[in-house]
Amino acid sequence: MIGVHLDLGRDAFKRRDWREACAELTAAEAEAPLAPADYEMLVVTEHLLNTKPSGAEIWERAHHELLARGDVERAVRCAFFLGMGFADAGEPARGAGWIARGNRLLDEAQLDCAARGYLLIPTAIQALMAGDVSGAISIHEEMIRVGERFKDRDLVTMARHGLGRTRLHAGQFAEGLAIIDDVMVAIGSEEMSPLVTGIIYCSVIEALHEIYDVGRAREWTMAMQRWYDAQPEIALYRGRCRIFRAEVLELRGEWPGALEESVQACNRFLGPPAHPAAGEAFYRQGELHRLRGELAGADEAYSRAGEFGRSPQPGLALLRLAQGRADSAEAAIRRVLGETKDPLGRAGMFPAVVEIMLATGQVQAARDAAAELKGIATEMSSEYLAAT
Repeated sequence: MIGVHLDLGRDAFKRRDWREACAELTAAEAEAPLAPADYEMLVVTEHLLNTKPSGAEIWERAHHELLARGDVERAVRCAFFLGMGFADAGEPARGAGWIARGNRLLDEAQLDCAARGYLLIPTAIQALMAGDVSGAISIHEEMIRVGERFKDRDLVTMARHGLGRTRLHAGQFAEGLAIIDDVMVAIGSEEMSPLVTGIIYCSVIEALHEIYDVGRAREWTMAMQRWYDAQPEIALYRGRCRIFRAEVLELRGEWPGALEESVQACNRFLGPPAHPAAGEAFYRQGELHRLRGELAGADEAYSRAGEFGRSPQPGLALLRLAQGRADSAEAAIRRVLGETKDPLGRAGMFPAVVEIMLATGQVQAARDAAAELKGIATEMSSEYLAAT
């Protein structure tokens, strides 16, 4: 009967039974072209079930189909996800092209809608990367206003999440964490779409690792895992989730489990096509092999991390020390510390600096590194760095 598949698909989508929703909505589309809102539901389910992080083929097809059905705003949202997906996959020029296309379509249609707010997200990221913190904050605040004006809960949450990360990047840790905590409460209560929930979980946990907030990172990693367990058919984001779980398990001393998680993350990110995040997964493998005394495995994993653009330091310097190559270890760690100006980046190097300097008899250099690390820990009020 006409409409039965559509009703079943809508119901499955509400229940977050993604495979059934995809099957029923696909069957409904075969009977007659879906309305743009229903077609967008089908696209979201296809993306969630997809193993490729960018989902380029899905979003591009949907973009053109929605344009053909006369829904410019939804087509532009597809262009946004395409742009962000390509940027995340290491193809920034293609990503920028899709964002530009989205802006052109809105201008041509003279549309004032929530999609304009989504298209501001890459601009805010670019401002932050260029060191324009105040500019990035202003853009995120404008996105919040756009989201509130059009009652787009996903956009408001993504904008607030970006604002929180920007304040963390600027060293405004108390303000940034307060915003992040509020955002995580929102996604934890399932107020958001699944697409946005997955994006924010990954991004926030990444940010918490960057500022060494191990307690929050562990808490939200476990929450993300529970979110996955409730929706086992979701394939998207699982690679990043495994990297985060590997770090948490490593800190708890559960090295075999951590190694298994990092191997699974590598398998996911190696594609095809390969994803740059494979570098972080290989680095995590290298760390675990080194801690377990598996030096050959560590060497190979650090090398693979470098192939994907992830610096193998400071793990590689510690590996050289373990291999009895103290001079190489010292040269490597001095070089990378000299190249690292950001206090958070330096904080991650100091434990290796101290170990290597002590091993080479340079006690004062080790003492200086420990003192600088203590200063950063005090400034950040970081229990983890204080303990380190």
